[in-house]
Amino acid sequence: LRNPITLIQNYSRFLIEDHNEQDIFTDDQFQLVKQIKESSEYMVQIIEDMLDNAAIESGSISLEKDDEDISELIERVVSLNRPTAGKKNISLITEFPDKPITKEVDAHKFQQVLDNVVSNAIKYSEAETEVEVGIKEGAENALIIYVEDQGQGIPEDELGDLFVPFAKISSDPTAGEKSTGLGLAIAQKIVEAHGGYIQVESELGAGSTFFISIPWDDFYKKRPLCLHSGLYNLSEILLLSFVKRLVVVASVHPSFPESVAEFASAAQNPVGLHG
Repeated sequence: LRNPITLIQNYSRFLIEDHNEQDIFTDDQFQLVKQIKESSEYMVQIIEDMLDNAAIESGSISLEKDDEDISELIERVVSLNRPTAGKKNISLITEFPDKPITKEVDAHKFQQVLDNVVSNAIKYSEAETEVEVGIKEGAENALIIYVEDQGQGIPEDELGDLFVPFAKISSDPTAGEKSTGLGLAIAQKIVEAHGGYIQVESELGAGSTFFISIPWDDFYKKRPLCLHSGLYNLSEILLLSFVKRLVVVASVHPSFPESVAEFASAAQNPVGLHG
């Protein structure tokens, strides 16, 4: 499907460019060509989102991570969205710490996440409002990026549906923009693959703020922690092993069962026993 629809999209773009140069259509004809272009672009986006979602659901998502300047990534996304925001006279504001913020991420996929959240903020905001994108200062354990709008807000009972594929909420885009219903679901999976999460705070009539949180330490790096049997019981060790994803180095009390290693191994964490 993608190839023939992309062909329609490209031909309609060529026709628009020819019309701008030679005035070959009537006004009604030109509007039809523009609708063909817009509809084909929307269909291509749906197909790409469905392919992304299918790949993620099958567990085949892969990250090509490198150290990236997060402020530069955000600025790039904001710049790409300024023309769309300008059509609604929405001001895009950025707020960054004074020092550069570097984090190991997949730049392409992380930009996809940022673009989805920023474009949604614009899409669901009224004209003559502001959207602020920035990095939250003072967060010691994680990089936190926020996107704050002055839009319609989201009912509390619908917040859980935001990240469900094809779920519909009662808020509508303010200028008739279209949505595939997959963007946030894909964004969430990409952020989770980086070891983080997305959360949202919203108030009806006041707007919404989306938070993208990624731990400073790589999610899959297991950090040693010494657990002495005199301070932690078996259940506490297992809980830490599951929740914190730590390498457990235990000074095991003689009364501890030998199956501690087996339990911790089930938590997908290597365990060293000594004592």
